[in-house]
Amino acid sequence: MQATARRNWRSGDNRNEKISEASFRCRQKNHFGHQNQGWCVIDVADAPIPFAYTVGLSLNFSHLEILALGMDTRTHGYVLNVFGDKVSTWLCIQNGDVDSHSSGGKTMFKAVDWTDINKLMGVAVWLYQGEKLTAFQCYWADKSGFFPFESKCRSTVKKMQLILRSDANLSGK
Repeated sequence: MQATARRNWRSGDNRNEKISEASFRCRQKNHFGHQNQGWCVIDVADAPIPFAYTVGLSLNFSHLEILALGMDTRTHGYVLNVFGDKVSTWLCIQNGDVDSHSSGGKTMFKAVDWTDINKLMGVAVWLYQGEKLTAFQCYWADKSGFFPFESKCRSTVKKMQLILRSDANLSGK
């Protein structure tokens, strides 16, 4: 199914010209010095808790978009592009997956409810034109390996990451 969606998109069988044009612009722009194909990172650094998210993973790879909160702009871009690269090779991130990094850090992915997606991911909501968009929140662990929804997590890490509703319907309907 994913390969079919990708082939159809590449062959020009687009559902909507606006989506294909915006997606093309994302692919052409070099965000955070990273040569990516098929997605871009939208950074919202001036929010009370800075955040960033991907746009294009759903359209081009039939995968959920990814949202990260509480990091600086450079780190947001790096982390989201690393996982964008993984998705572009058809790795499918699942709800609850934990990824350990060579730097010793850990991230976990949890589904985000549509209400929060609609509030935070404005460019993606506009791009997909009202379709029920699905996304994962990328949580990062403190130095001891605890996530912000765990009681032993450091308070500074908890304050930097909102715990969004995760009772999302992953089918997007």
